Amino acid sequence: MAANHAKAFFPISTPRLFILGFLTVFVSFSKVMMTEANFPTFHLLATYHPVEGYFMSRMIAQALATFLKPYQEKREQECVREVIEYSLGNHTFDARTLADADWPVVIRGAFDAGSNPAENLMAWLGNTRGNLFSPCEQEPEAVLGKEVRPCLNMTLEEKIVGARDPLRRRGFAHNLVLLKKEDIQHHTSVLENMWGTHPEITHIWEHSQIVPHTNIAVASQQSLVNYYHAHLDLAVVWNMHGTKHWSLLHPDYLPDTLPVWSGNALLGTRTPQTKCVVETVQKPGDVLIMPPWWLHATRLLGSISENQIRSIGYNQHLTQPGSIFGPVVSFLENMLGPKVVFETMSPMVTPNVDFFNAVAKAASAV
Repeated sequence: MAANHAKAFFPISTPRLFILGFLTVFVSFSKVMMTEANFPTFHLLATYHPVEGYFMSRMIAQALATFLKPYQEKREQECVREVIEYSLGNHTFDARTLADADWPVVIRGAFDAGSNPAENLMAWLGNTRGNLFSPCEQEPEAVLGKEVRPCLNMTLEEKIVGARDPLRRRGFAHNLVLLKKEDIQHHTSVLENMWGTHPEITHIWEHSQIVPHTNIAVASQQSLVNYYHAHLDLAVVWNMHGTKHWSLLHPDYLPDTLPVWSGNALLGTRTPQTKCVVETVQKPGDVLIMPPWWLHATRLLGSISENQIRSIGYNQHLTQPGSIFGPVVSFLENMLGPKVVFETMSPMVTPNVDFFNAVAKAASAV
């Protein structure tokens, strides 16, 4: 019974609670914590579902929901539903402005997607294997039936071939952390010279406190993320193939989604009831810049054809200059490597299996 004592207050074990609590108390006295890039961190301590036994974290959830309610109401009154749009022919942006974005930005015609993006990607990165997670022969069970850790021991080319196979027809994510300076320079050069991306976009990473965490997402049937979720980082999304519809919500709406931290993202378990969703359609050649903690869900537009990939995106995950996570993640990744950070350190602030099971049960009852 004593071993489960911490469970009655937070969805994490005692040593993890101590670490997370110490960090939270330490940074809570800083104005930096109250910025839009950092304040949503408190949601990691909150339990929004009526899960029995998690009294303290449910109190935190109620406090956050109450605190954010006036901000939500103001956003409902203003109801801004458009992204900020730029075009290369009439651009007034620079890398630092994009890195500091506090509202989603879409740059139309930002690069030349070409007619064969899959073949170009295979020629460029086809032999690479993901280095964010330790290789696995079978992907683990999806968290709450949604998020799957992309750890399959396959090259990018093997994954693309699998996505085209009519018997498999599945999407995938391919994660590469660019730890070496020459790797960053190589990606930057390819994005500029092969894809024709404007340098102000390819150099956003220079204002990040972490090296680029790249992600290649390929979908063959439906979007990989057709549910609301939010990441702690700034995302720069190159849409290389297919047309994608984005639904985005400001972090003030996080309580309305009853989010749960998966170890990688805050997963929404409910769709918020609001007419003020920020919407945009991203076509091939468009780049989307999404600020930290913004809720987002995507769906693919157009028909499904056999043996055809419907969507390809190249993404860079960075941190904004004022992020409290940037210096910590950068130090740990350089000292220990990304696999150790995400597989050893990340679980320290991730709920346990019992908690996920309780949330799944509570969500099914809603």
